[in-house]
Amino acid sequence: MVEYYESATAVTICGPRAFGVRGWQAVSRMIKKSCQLAELEITNHPLEANHAPVISRALHAFSCKLRVLCLQRTLLAGDPLLCLVIALKTNTSIRELRLGDNQLTASDAAQLALLLRYNTRLQLLDLSNNQIQDAGAGHIAEALADQATQTPPSATNSPMSPHQCPLSGYESRGLAFLVLWNNQLTRNCAHHLSKALTSKSLCVLNVGRNALGGEALRALGACGALVSLGLQAARLGPTAARALADLVAADHKLQRLDLRDNKLGEQGLQAILQALSKNTSLTQIDLDEPTDTSNLSAEDGEAVVVARLTREIRALCRKNEPTATSPERRVHRKISLTCHSTCIPRVSECCYCESQTN
Repeated sequence: MVEYYESATAVTICGPRAFGVRGWQAVSRMIKKSCQLAELEITNHPLEANHAPVISRALHAFSCKLRVLCLQRTLLAGDPLLCLVIALKTNTSIRELRLGDNQLTASDAAQLALLLRYNTRLQLLDLSNNQIQDAGAGHIAEALADQATQTPPSATNSPMSPHQCPLSGYESRGLAFLVLWNNQLTRNCAHHLSKALTSKSLCVLNVGRNALGGEALRALGACGALVSLGLQAARLGPTAARALADLVAADHKLQRLDLRDNKLGEQGLQAILQALSKNTSLTQIDLDEPTDTSNLSAEDGEAVVVARLTREIRALCRKNEPTATSPERRVHRKISLTCHSTCIPRVSECCYCESQTN
């Protein structure tokens, strides 16, 4: 059946049936033979240690034309991931690696960090819904810092940079997208995040659904080359108001900031609003939809204020929208930072899919 789709450019294999070694062998043959296959997604089919060399040999081959490899819920942790990393070290075609929901740990993150040091052509790394924790984030951050010293600055040339169309080529060097959604990160990873931002290529960082708090937010104050930052459900409260204000007030390249599912309150929103008067780059700040104020009583004063502040923040962001003569800067306006905490088809399209709020 797999070989029947030899001319396909994108193939998704997902289902409850047992895949087994014969299934992986068929996928391996398809990767080697197909001149058209650019995207391969396999979900819910475990890659056992004795099956891993089968797929690795196909990724080693110079005939591999894959640009996107997505392995979700394939139980990659341990030896299967090590085998995959060894193959990808010399792979020159794959630009996007999506490994969500694989129970990866800090030791697995160390292997992926090694991959980033060897392969600077990889543009996107999605590790959503794993358990790499703070130590794993540290390994990834060290690798990104090493990339910054080994490769020329490439953020402005990356495929999703505001200076390029997202459908154009992938010739820049260094990781441009990093997704660490729901990886049991804590405030103790603050210095790791700060080190990751020394990368000159990193354009999009999503660390949502982690217990970061205000301390980690302060580490993100120097956004480096970032144009999109995802902090959805990062346990930010009113105490993070000062750190939020510093982040927004900084006149940097940041265009998109996701703050949904946080309890910012009136204090946090007021800090953002005041800081926006000094910012000329942010065109979208994602906030929770305010309560309908038409039916509120005088006792619901805070809800009324929160709704007003939310409207004013969105109005200021619209003022920063680029003019019609600068369509290239509108690219990031359409990028959603939304991820999911359960595996669904194409879950890791959090950096590419159209935002439902747009």
